[in-house]
Amino acid sequence: MWSVMSCKLLSRFFSQFPAAPAHQRVAAPAAFQYARFRDIKTTMGMDVLRAKRAAVVLKEIYMHLLAYNLVRSVMWHAASRRGLPLHRLSLAGTMDRLNGLEPYLQVYEGGDKAARLYTLPLKWIADDLLPDRPNRLAPRAVKRRPNEYDLLNRPRHQMRKALLCK
Repeated sequence: MWSVMSCKLLSRFFSQFPAAPAHQRVAAPAAFQYARFRDIKTTMGMDVLRAKRAAVVLKEIYMHLLAYNLVRSVMWHAASRRGLPLHRLSLAGTMDRLNGLEPYLQVYEGGDKAARLYTLPLKWIADDLLPDRPNRLAPRAVKRRPNEYDLLNRPRHQMRKALLCK
């Protein structure tokens, strides 16, 4: 989903803008922060790490954190330009907008068009407001498995043997 190239390109484009001021950051209760972290892991595709070695797992986590911070930085810029509260912007919607924009950022890297291209997703992100739902905390749950196949929870040769015996 987030390649090293896209993170480098995004960091290059957005490094000239400052982070959110400390007085605008909101502290949340620990239970809410835990639930929010679970939501972020799922949205960022970090719920299943693909690496096997500890050092590579750490690199993968750092890459996800870098991508998350870049996406939040873009959200903050969109919100501050329109005077909107940051919590009303969608993390998943912002990621969709940036994923759609990535090929164009690669084509126009370093040119005047890239700087003009930056303002377009900010408008799109700010236009896609989340509804105001105070005290909402929805559990992450799936009604059914996404496919009809069984999990591969035994060695392949045993499962192959069971399949042939049917």
